[in-house]
Amino acid sequence: MIRRARGFLNALATMVARNVNDVVASSIGDCGCSEDK
Repeated sequence: MIRRARGFLNALATMVARNVNDVVASSIGDCGCSEDK
C-alpha cells in the first residue's frame, strides 16, 4: 500500500513539475515545444 501511494505521489509530482515547466516556458516564451496548445 505504501509503495502504491509512493508511486501515485511520484506520478502526481511529475505531472505538477511538467505543468510548472510548461508555465515557466510559456512565460519565458522561448520553448518551441507547444504540443497541447
